[in-house]
Amino acid sequence: MGIDQEWRGFKFFQFQTTKELVTPLRLSSLNQLMLQTSHANPAVLQATIALGSLGDRFQINSVLTTEDSQANNRRDFACRQYNKAVTQLREQLCNIKEPSVDFGNDAGALMHLRSELEILRRE
Repeated sequence: MGIDQEWRGFKFFQFQTTKELVTPLRLSSLNQLMLQTSHANPAVLQATIALGSLGDRFQINSVLTTEDSQANNRRDFACRQYNKAVTQLREQLCNIKEPSVDFGNDAGALMHLRSELEILRRE
């Protein structure tokens, strides 16, 4: 059931949430960006599923109530996905090497930052 819920949340975000974000954020390629980033970064994927699941929950019942079990299940699932996203993000942040930049050497510092960014892009 979890995989089906993940798929449903992801698809809701892809087809519903992105439509609502495109105009205010002025990002016409948001759907493509979301797909690429979700594929490359587990924290973004989990956050995408969580947001999509919350959107799906409010589509079932827009009133904040505990009386609708289907809406409650979606909300609980979204919270679990959010917790997974935060856990993934913490792991990623803990794996970032602490930069040792010598700010007295601008060219060396810039080269060091570029190499750190390249490492982050590969992960």
